[in-house]
Amino acid sequence: MDFKVNGVKLGIQSYAIREYNTIEKACEAMKELGLDTLELCSVQCNFDNKSECEHVLEVCKEYGITISTIGVEGFTARDSEKALNRFEFAKAAGCKYIGCDPDCDPETVAMVEDLCNKYGIKVIMHNHGQNHRYGKYEQIDDLLSKYSDNLGLHVDCAWALDAGIDPVEMIKKYSNRVHGIHLKDFLMKEDGTHDEMILGEGSLNLKELMLTVETLPEFGVMSIEYEAPNPVENLKKCIRNVIGQVTVNNLSK
Repeated sequence: MDFKVNGVKLGIQSYAIREYNTIEKACEAMKELGLDTLELCSVQCNFDNKSECEHVLEVCKEYGITISTIGVEGFTARDSEKALNRFEFAKAAGCKYIGCDPDCDPETVAMVEDLCNKYGIKVIMHNHGQNHRYGKYEQIDDLLSKYSDNLGLHVDCAWALDAGIDPVEMIKKYSNRVHGIHLKDFLMKEDGTHDEMILGEGSLNLKELMLTVETLPEFGVMSIEYEAPNPVENLKKCIRNVIGQVTVNNLSK
């Protein structure tokens, strides 16, 4: 399926299909889902193992799977080799972005900036809810102030809801720095807890979200992430709901 919004293909975050824990199994699941774009996490690839990385790239090529980004990867200057290995893999895979959770230590900032400039790859920070170090606006603002435009945002819609943030407003607020979207939905409860939901069936305004995504000036990653059981069948429902909203809204296909 060649389905695009704002020129970006709809993909799957591989953690959503983590029970398919080899790259071959993951690619078979993608084939069943009818999508050819994968946001690859460490479940299906050890990015510190060069031979395994080469194998993963070969298998994806055989299956016609494009890797949109990798992550989410923690970056710190205390482990520069880890960061270097991720950039090496991303370059080999043809990625323009790496999903990340960097710290704000000046040495880490300098390391990440150097790697971004060297490889021509941007890093995109993934927010992860109210208890995450970059879950709130103030924390995100502080992070972005430390980095150049080499660092953007990878907005996780459900975890924004968890932090009490409207993901649509978050995307609008940081529109020039939002380069990736995790399409994920929670049903938020009065006590602040949540249930994982099929996209569009929880608290996320999927219709308004997709309209907003269409306006982003620089945008490269759009992945569905559904973490509850029976992933393939439920991901199919998520895909249908996304496509249904985009079709209704007359966005690019």
